Amino acid sequence: ADKMFLPVEHKSMAPVMVNDVNAHDLVIAVERNGDTRAYPIELLGYHHQVLDTIGGEAVMITYCTVCRTGRAFSPLVNGQPETFRLVGMDHYNAMFEDSRTKSWWRQVSGECIEGPLKGAVLPEVPSVQLTRGEFAQLHPQGLVMRPDPAFIKEYEDLKAYDEGTMVSSLEGRDTARWQPKSWVVGVVYNGVARAYDWNELMDAPRYTMADPMASPEHLIVDTLGGDTIC
Repeated sequence: ADKMFLPVEHKSMAPVMVNDVNAHDLVIAVERNGDTRAYPIELLGYHHQVLDTIGGEAVMITYCTVCRTGRAFSPLVNGQPETFRLVGMDHYNAMFEDSRTKSWWRQVSGECIEGPLKGAVLPEVPSVQLTRGEFAQLHPQGLVMRPDPAFIKEYEDLKAYDEGTMVSSLEGRDTARWQPKSWVVGVVYNGVARAYDWNELMDAPRYTMADPMASPEHLIVDTLGGDTIC
């Protein structure tokens, strides 16, 4: 896998810029100590991981295109900075190997499942997935990772990934409900986890600003972990 999906060679960040073409591009955003950065999924998805320093802290931003999961972690193992290589996937989730002990770590949870460090968990760094346009509105001074010129062709292969229209048995989308490759929104709150069908969300009522909910978005209201969520 580390021969198929190579690490970034020339990482560069630029002030967020939004136009009609890129406003709906999906990004993973991380904020540390007032430093806010975004990583386009169609770039990050090829590399699977990008190591960066955000607000003076080392952060490992990761994405698995097969299960469509983005997570950020502190790349510290036993208090020491660590580097990881992509070794493949297990249960349709990317797997990383650390350089020192050769232990294997799940991308989706940061948990070590094999090797001398089995049972250890990488510290999570809070992250959020949103569009480039939303990122620009929330963080007008934020930075966005630019394409690495060495991988322009590889990025092109993921051009339709955000929309779920690319043809791929692993990375494509099943537009039916509750199939292995159907889209869901996952929520974890107060120790309770629940998934919401994407199609059901799109079919839900669209509230207007005149509504007491005061939101122009499609909403599903539910009770989770003892509280009302929407």
